[in-house]
Amino acid sequence: MPRRKRISVPGITEHIYHRSIKNRKFFQDDEDKEFYLRQLELYSSHYQVAIHAWVLMDRHVRILCTPTAKTAVSKMMQSIGRQYVSFANRKYDFEGSMMKDRYKSCLIDDSNYFLQVCRYVELNPQRSRTVEHVSDYSWSSYRSNALGIRSGLLTQHHAYLGLGKSKGERCLSYRRWCRYVASNAELDAIRRSLRKGLVYGSEPFKVSLEMATGYEFIDRDPGRPSLVFTA
Repeated sequence: MPRRKRISVPGITEHIYHRSIKNRKFFQDDEDKEFYLRQLELYSSHYQVAIHAWVLMDRHVRILCTPTAKTAVSKMMQSIGRQYVSFANRKYDFEGSMMKDRYKSCLIDDSNYFLQVCRYVELNPQRSRTVEHVSDYSWSSYRSNALGIRSGLLTQHHAYLGLGKSKGERCLSYRRWCRYVASNAELDAIRRSLRKGLVYGSEPFKVSLEMATGYEFIDRDPGRPSLVFTA
């Protein structure tokens, strides 16, 4: 079966997932992660892609971003990939790539849907028990979104800005949001949307995107899980 074409729509947020080959480590140490973040900041700015959330795990990367042009995200990811592979090959005397050639992505609706995926991305280290609490993990955007630590990389999404009138109110609301435990149905729906390159959002939003792009985004497989909100 041919793989589904990745669809990127200017102004629509995307959930990006890029993993290593054969469970090989993406990052060996903190220097590797620092290099990757420098490339993310450089190329997101160059291609005008707003970064809203991110997490770097040993074997994969997750990014929430909104492009201003149709090809902006793919060009950004290709540029980061080339630079990082070249860096890692020189440093570790590798040959070839430790990255999957093709990253996965899905489009995300606004409001609660965005906040659900943002929580999913940033709580990855805690969910995987890499750390006891996500605030202990240095390699995600959680400390910026939840604790207010300044970041030159991040652009706050309008759904996040709606959490409060001040920086302090938004951070407090987001910390409370992250304390809710996501249901299995919610986690499954996020993962399924990403795996199949669909849309995580409301049915009207999916229909509007289908009409605008000509691509089918509604998962019509029988027995698909319904979306469940936890807050």
